[in-house]
Amino acid sequence: MAVWLPIRRSGLALALLASVLALASWPVSAQSGSVPATPARPVIDSVAHNSVTLSWADPSDSTITGYQILRRHRATQPAGVFSVIEDDTGSAATTYTDSTVEASTSYVYRIKARNAHGLSLRSVYRRADTPAAPPEPQIQTETDDSDSAETTIALAAANRASRGVWSDGATIWVADSSQDKIYAYSLADGSRDATKDIDDLNAAGANHPRGIWSNGTTLWVADGGDDKAFAYSLADGSRDATKDINGLDAAGNNRPMGIWSDGTTLWVADDGQDKVFAYDLATGSRDASKEIDDLDASGNAHSRGIWSDGTTLWVVDSGDDKVYAYSLADGSRDATKDIDSLDTTDSRNPWGLWSDDTTMWIGDNSQNHLAAHDMPEPAAQPQSEDFTGLSTGSGYTCLLRSDATVACWGATPHGEDVVPAGTYQAVATGSIHVCAIRTDGTIACWGDGSFGQGDAPSGTYKQIAADGRTTCAIATDDTMACWGYNSFGQAMAPAGTFTAVTLGWEHVCALRTDGTIACWGYNDEGETNSPGGTYKAIDAGEVHTCAIRTDDTIKCWGHHWHQRSKAPAGTYKEYRAGHAFSCAIATDDTITCWGKNTSRQASPPAGTFKTVATGMNHACAIATDDTITCWGSNASGQSNAPSGTYKAVAAYVSHSCAIATDDSVTCWGFDPNAIAEAPAGPHSAVALGDYHGCAIATDDTITCWGDNDHDQTDAPTGTYQAMALGSYHGCAIATDDTITCWGDNALDQTDAPTGTYTALTAGYDHTCALKADGTIACWGYNRNGQTDAPTGTYTAIAAGEDHNCALATDGSVACWGDDSDGQSDAPTGTYTAIAADDTRSCAIADDGTLACWGDDSHKQTRVPAGTYTTISLGSLHSCAIATDGSISCWGHNRYGRTNAPSGNYTAIEVGDRHGCALATDDTITCWGDPRGNPPDTATSAYSSITVKDKHTCAITTDGTITCWPRSPKGVSWTT
Repeated sequence: MAVWLPIRRSGLALALLASVLALASWPVSAQSGSVPATPARPVIDSVAHNSVTLSWADPSDSTITGYQILRRHRATQPAGVFSVIEDDTGSAATTYTDSTVEASTSYVYRIKARNAHGLSLRSVYRRADTPAAPPEPQIQTETDDSDSAETTIALAAANRASRGVWSDGATIWVADSSQDKIYAYSLADGSRDATKDIDDLNAAGANHPRGIWSNGTTLWVADGGDDKAFAYSLADGSRDATKDINGLDAAGNNRPMGIWSDGTTLWVADDGQDKVFAYDLATGSRDASKEIDDLDASGNAHSRGIWSDGTTLWVVDSGDDKVYAYSLADGSRDATKDIDSLDTTDSRNPWGLWSDDTTMWIGDNSQNHLAAHDMPEPAAQPQSEDFTGLSTGSGYTCLLRSDATVACWGATPHGEDVVPAGTYQAVATGSIHVCAIRTDGTIACWGDGSFGQGDAPSGTYKQIAADGRTTCAIATDDTMACWGYNSFGQAMAPAGTFTAVTLGWEHVCALRTDGTIACWGYNDEGETNSPGGTYKAIDAGEVHTCAIRTDDTIKCWGHHWHQRSKAPAGTYKEYRAGHAFSCAIATDDTITCWGKNTSRQASPPAGTFKTVATGMNHACAIATDDTITCWGSNASGQSNAPSGTYKAVAAYVSHSCAIATDDSVTCWGFDPNAIAEAPAGPHSAVALGDYHGCAIATDDTITCWGDNDHDQTDAPTGTYQAMALGSYHGCAIATDDTITCWGDNALDQTDAPTGTYTALTAGYDHTCALKADGTIACWGYNRNGQTDAPTGTYTAIAAGEDHNCALATDGSVACWGDDSDGQSDAPTGTYTAIAADDTRSCAIADDGTLACWGDDSHKQTRVPAGTYTTISLGSLHSCAIATDGSISCWGHNRYGRTNAPSGNYTAIEVGDRHGCALATDDTITCWGDPRGNPPDTATSAYSSITVKDKHTCAITTDGTITCWPRSPKGVSWTT
């Protein structure tokens, strides 16, 4: 359960906050018995890829004993929702360094002062954007344009005939057929680790090593000369002949190459037979029912290495320089998952391959290195409308359908909703990743993998749990495996056998098969001081845990604030931990809650109940008549329980979901996809902000919808001709050419100037507009000088996040504001069009050629040749329409976002992960992240498109608006 604090505003709260802030600039001493005054707005002193240092003015208040530090991850946390990253600094010092940040990430910070009487109000927020991480040592950046992950690992000089490749997620082993040995390298930085080499395979008779695979204990090496698979100890390289698989030649498998296993069956690719043979891993006996025949029929005539995620089997072909994909279940081809044209990258003689489900590492026999390639995005899942289980992440939800597929949706910037193909029996959600147990017992993980969350162990499992950035699972033999973030040892599972596991933010607790409890990980508040005795149920909150004893009483331990670890008397049959509170159903079916109660989350209703779910500051329960009751915080409507009857319920930060008795799903609270619920009626223009949209109707009035945390959907009255949206504010030019703004005004974003205007553009929290006389006016946030408009007259203007560029009447370009990546360093020359995004800018020259400047970390400014009429910028890539109507894209190709479609187009818009274009026949084509594809119900003819991050809206030729992505079929939201 992550520490997320919903912060919502009301008129009274704003009035009180304004009065406090008006006094905050003078030194204040707290009166006797009062909490401290609100701290001054923090200042960002320094920003690195792995740290942010902030400071704030000394309030000269001797009662202050420390500060609470609040942080919002702008990509994953909804507006107004903050995490407590430091509950108490323990010092009156007015500076703090946050060392838990991620590279290339945008954060917002607030401060609260603490004394003996409690906490102050929160400060005004301050934003900090971390830069990209510096390149890792010994990883070489590729210089060509490709679909690859753009890294290689240089192999040792002697390791010149690389064959099989296998990794445990930390070390990568490479078989060498010329040296008859297996070399070991660090997967993180490519450095050699000779201590893990397996030397002198020839001594065992394995003098033609090809494919390799390991279960983490034994390493099997396929030998092309002896037609067998030799077995070795992975730990010390010693031979284990008892596990050899002999006599491959008897099966016709006389040219074995790549090998892979799911722990039960071993598949062996054969270059001579052009097929993949299958064997029982324990006995070595043939299992022809699992073989994949006739690879040559698909052109895969030079099979080498193989690897599988348990659903798809990839076979590398050194003749075609590509990786073919097949269904592991029935051997059928799945060309949508092929990795094509390796010879355009640094894989010109591909052989062995291994993947962590995100990146595929391919050994190259002639280039003396391993090249990394992005895994293909999975195809869209068929959708059942019935559901059997649900799990909620920080701002998203995952559901297990009745057909065993998984659907995820919501605030998913790390791809948490891009579910791998296949069927599943259980799903667990962390803060920014998801892991699930497939129906065959193996594990698949997706979403963020920067802390090893995607490095799922091999083997088969029956129970799984996740929180924060760590996951743990109980295997079919009852042992435990954990992986992911491990700074406090939370991914180091103890030995033994277990029946249940639960995770807090940085600690883990589990029930052993003998009923005792084991805990490990972060222990500053006693989270891992597991009690004695025997237990039958357990659940962890943020920094506390409680368990039901075998006599039905409850025991709690960990953080004691708000008495969250003070268990109530009585006997209980169900227990659930929230962030800083807990609820339990007693043996008489009533509910008792305890712990933090600032939002009345620990004050349950009367009545009798079947089950209870706890979130950040609210809880919901299903009564004995199957209806739902919720209590606690309702800032986002997360406690507005729907009518009807239900059989399962889940709660988290700012939303709740429940499975009805008819197997449909209803959710309530903050809906990240509410932006897809566009209004009816004809419209002429649409714009998108963060989780909200606004549109100008054909009668020139404005309608807004979606998240309204900052009043950003409270559209003004009147008639308008143009509009632009920032993250939480909007501005529009009225039909009398004046400007009106609405929404968040914390940084003066809505303080529109007087005068008349012809065009406007909005950044994250600032706006600029062209006056009728051609001069520029800007207003809003100005930390980087983005509202310091230049003099002169201009014809066009474009806003990035914190900078702007404008086209002067003489055709030259002027830029101002943030220049940390060179995005405001405009080139000389004359131009006809201008565009800007977060960290770069682009323009179309008089002769139709392109020029881009700013961040080039993924070749975003290396424009293609040719002449163009239109350009659009995403965060790490760009696309443009050429004079012949074709599309060119360049930059980072994660998600396939630069795989431009063929055809002729008249308009184009790109977001962070996908792009969409309007064809000459008025149809829409989208590419990149599959979530950007239009829904099946979309009409076929459009007049305009708008893209923001992962959301898209399009206006049809009849003026109606269609937006996507949407919640899955079978899921409805109540308001």
